[in-house]
Amino acid sequence: MNAAPPMEAGEVVWLRTDEALASAGRRAAAELARRVGLGEDRSGDLALAVTEAATNLQRHSVDGALALRVAARGGQSDVELLALDSGPGIAE
Repeated sequence: MNAAPPMEAGEVVWLRTDEALASAGRRAAAELARRVGLGEDRSGDLALAVTEAATNLQRHSVDGALALRVAARGGQSDVELLALDSGPGIAE
């Protein structure tokens, strides 16, 4: 079995809001986590955060997107999550 090529810092996966955002986000996060070498616990934490952000976008925004980005710090790679939306947001 061949290993995936090393990830480049700054590589970004963009996902737009639709009904499959949570599942698509979890799959993309799991793949990035595997490729950067995150452990099972951290991969699970990332999947949970992506699912929560995606669900909030679907419920509370008109339009939105998730960005998953590979970041390198001190010789270690991580996956960053950014959720963007155009409102209206949570009423209270």
